[in-house]
Amino acid sequence: MKKDFVITPILVMLLLANLNSFAQKKKGKEQLVAPTFTMEAGKVIYSEVVTQDGESTKILYERCLGWFNSFYKNPTGVIKEKDVDQKIIGKGNFHLYIEDPKSGTKSRAGIMAYTIEVSVKEGRYKYDITRINKKAQSFYGIEKIITANEKEYKYAYASYLIQTDKNLKDLISNLKKVMATSTTKKKEDW
Repeated sequence: MKKDFVITPILVMLLLANLNSFAQKKKGKEQLVAPTFTMEAGKVIYSEVVTQDGESTKILYERCLGWFNSFYKNPTGVIKEKDVDQKIIGKGNFHLYIEDPKSGTKSRAGIMAYTIEVSVKEGRYKYDITRINKKAQSFYGIEKIITANEKEYKYAYASYLIQTDKNLKDLISNLKKVMATSTTKKKEDW
């Protein structure tokens, strides 16, 4: 009897320890690290002045217009304002996706919209990407997602921020590449 009295609590403790170890193993998503954004007056902004030595305002404007026409599927829907030989303002967007942790499939989770303004001057141009917001019934700026993610980590918020940063950096890289290319054609020597 004494033997059972000693063995039973030991078995119960082993059983509880075993259950506790299973409870600690959570299958879930890895924790994503949201990027840091440049803020100006409390708003996220991507902005830079890029020097293009020896290029005229007209050539830079034509390259910029060409970039809008080739980068966007519907450039006439994106371009909202053109100031001849000075600047182009557009409103673009891209899809956000969320990944299901169990199946690994991605599904659309909304649209992130932004305003892009490219201004040109003799030998330089400047781009500003502002008013970045997740499309909703009312304006839902990216700043709200950043704040919500800082208060309480959510996989979706961090994922949206990472996707937004990547998409906008790819856009900027593409713009710089196009703006740096020369449009002068070499004459063939016969």
